[in-house]
Amino acid sequence: MFSVLGPNGAGKSTAVEILQGHRSRGGGTVSVLGVDPASADRRWRSRAVVVRPYESTPVELTVRETVTHFG
Repeated sequence: MFSVLGPNGAGKSTAVEILQGHRSRGGGTVSVLGVDPASADRRWRSRAVVVRPYESTPVELTVRETVTHFG
């Protein structure tokens, strides 16, 4: 598990969309779970899960509580 942090416009969402296979990349290579997300099948997609926090996520939760909640 990992988090992607950075300021607005840094490319966080774009990077995650490329890693999920939802957006094509301009160059380079990507491998997630040993597969290129751009050519991944349904079985791969069921293993590569991304949980995005939404504005409704309580800000008073600790990191541990947030991970437990989304886990």
